[in-house]
Amino acid sequence: LAGLVTGPQVAKAGFPEFSLRVPDYMRGIDAANTATKPGEIDFVTRSRIQALQFPMAMEEVKEFNQLIRDGPSKEERLQ
Repeated sequence: LAGLVTGPQVAKAGFPEFSLRVPDYMRGIDAANTATKPGEIDFVTRSRIQALQFPMAMEEVKEFNQLIRDGPSKEERLQ
């Protein structure tokens, strides 16, 4: 069992989780992991869509952190 790798670890083994640049293995006629059918989104396109959402996510994080800072302390909540 020394070399056994389970599901999520297999997925991480050779591919990055996020990429804005098209890797070499996704270029050319026999490109792997590219969108081959209409309506499919490939890895890089999905990553670019996610990257466009970063500014909005950062605003949400700032608002959440502000709510936590302005909220009652733990002592006040427990009384």
